[in-house]
This record gives sequence, C-alpha cells and structure tokens, in this order.
Amino acid sequence: MEDKKGLPKDFLTRYDKGYIEELATEKIKTKVIELDVKSIEPDPNQPRKKFNADSLKELADSIERHGVIEPILVRKINSKYVIVSGERRYRATLLLHKDTIPAIVINPENEGVVKEIQIVENLQREDISPIERAKTIYEYLKPYADGKNIKTLLINYRRGREVPEDFALTVSALCKSIGKSPITLIRWLSLLELPPEIQ
Repeated sequence: MEDKKGLPKDFLTRYDKGYIEELATEKIKTKVIELDVKSIEPDPNQPRKKFNADSLKELADSIERHGVIEPILVRKINSKYVIVSGERRYRATLLLHKDTIPAIVINPENEGVVKEIQIVENLQREDISPIERAKTIYEYLKPYADGKNIKTLLINYRRGREVPEDFALTVSALCKSIGKSPITLIRWLSLLELPPEIQ
C-alpha cells in the first residue's frame, strides 16, 4: 500500500466496509467467550441513544430461534466489560432473561479506534434516521475540526482547499468505510440546520 503520511498501518483493515463483520469470521472464532450479562455495561458515549422497542422484540425472537450469530464486542474497563459494538444484541438478550452472551474482548489502542468501530456499525444500520445519521457524523468529525464549522470544512475539503490534516484524513477514511462521498456528508449535515420542530 502507498505510504501516506498520517495513515495508520492497519488502515485498510480498520476502514474496510467488512471490518465489523470480519471480527466474527472463522479466524477469530477462537476468541469468542460466553460473558455473564451482569458483567457487561453499555457505553455511555455510544453514538446511538434510542432503540426501537418493536425492533428489539424482533431481534429477541430471532435470537431465541437461532442464538446470537454475531458476538458483541467489548473491552474491559476495571472489573466491567463495556460494549464497543452490539448493544442491540445485548438488550435483546436481556429481554430473553439469558445469563450469558457470546462476546469478543478487544483491546483498542485508543478512544479513536472505539469511535471508528461504533460509527461504522451505526451508519450501516438499516433503521437509522436521517437526523440521527447526521448527528452521528457531526459528533464523529467534531474533534478533528479544531473548533471550525464542520460543514464548511467539508465543502473546502471537497473543493481541494486547505483543511486541518487530521480532519482530511478522517473524512477520507470515513468516506471509504461507508462508501459515500464528501458531498453526501455535506447533504446529511445540512439537515442539522433545520429548525428543531422540523427535524
């Protein structure tokens, strides 16, 4: 791979569309363990805040029939396991009053890696609303914007103008991971400019 300044060595792995799915393939199945649900906590900083009750019930019914096909991802913080990816599966498992859930414990290098996993998973959801999607993008890009207007930075990036390097790299990686162009991100973020009652 071409060596581009600032890109992590595992760029292709981390930003490939199938990254989340790959975590549950044969080569890492040996890492799957059954975790006590009482030892697991949701991530309070998870971008997704709302969970549709009917959708959770459908997922619980599926888990009842087929089990949890894709393990959740967790990381250990002190004595608890905090969910990185798979909170819907966790919540559906609680509905079934099951004692354990299949999980993979990961040890991310930093909070940025956790956010990368969560953003990809959330944006690949079929039930994500346009406003929720826009807010997820906004919150993800905000730390890289150096206090500047994110939509303006995206417009400048798209036009080849100078923007903060970390912002440019993050946008490039995000567009690759979700298969969208910068103009699409700009259109999504435009929804946040609507009055709250219209949102």
